[in-house]
Amino acid sequence: MEEVRLPLSLLHIGQHCFSYCTDLSAIQLPEKLQAIGDYAFAHCTSLREIVLPASLVRVGKSAFARCSRLASATFLSAGSTDIGKRVFAGCYRLARLSLPFPGSGTPASFRNFGELFGTLPDKEMRMITQELDETSTQIYYMPMNLSVLQIKEGCEILPPYAFFSCHMLKQVHLPSTLYLIGHDAFRNCAGLAAIYCQGKSPAAVSESAFEGVRKNVCRLLVPAGCRDIYKQEKGWKYFSLVEEHP
Repeated sequence: MEEVRLPLSLLHIGQHCFSYCTDLSAIQLPEKLQAIGDYAFAHCTSLREIVLPASLVRVGKSAFARCSRLASATFLSAGSTDIGKRVFAGCYRLARLSLPFPGSGTPASFRNFGELFGTLPDKEMRMITQELDETSTQIYYMPMNLSVLQIKEGCEILPPYAFFSCHMLKQVHLPSTLYLIGHDAFRNCAGLAAIYCQGKSPAAVSESAFEGVRKNVCRLLVPAGCRDIYKQEKGWKYFSLVEEHP
């Protein structure tokens, strides 16, 4: 089965519904879809891209696990979706990801970015140790090629340690709604080459939020007319390359 056409009235895709459909290379999800069940598209090894509609209320655990050719995933939701754990486990070719918030759960409950990929050892993924708090850590297995991450409008907080040691990230897009970046949120993200900020008012940043980011190399791109504001703001002023984007 290479192609599936879903009715516009469809509200729910059940668990395991399309799992192991290894020839399914593309699918368009209807705009009114509300829920995707656990493992619904797991092991769809030909699926290359997925766009998740804004209507989604829930995406089940491991919904796209082991979609080994999945290169791009985009959530159109503004933040109300409940995202299951390990939703992209084993998606080792994932290169671009657009999320309402960076983790599994809800906007009120999500924690580390690694929860989207899980803790199961996988030689095709990159082993990354993230701190959970001051006394505990967790090993996650994340895509080696995941270079571009966009956090959608509506996200307000990046919690402490959110992207701790995610050194594979090259480009991060932050929404205008963001008002707080917690301590150590991007610590040791030494691969970051560009941070795009949409907020005309800089988000409050903890002192250690960007510890380990190469601030003399990483470009900070801010809204037109806001360069001087960012260059004076605590937490942002240490970036050497501050530029304005349209």
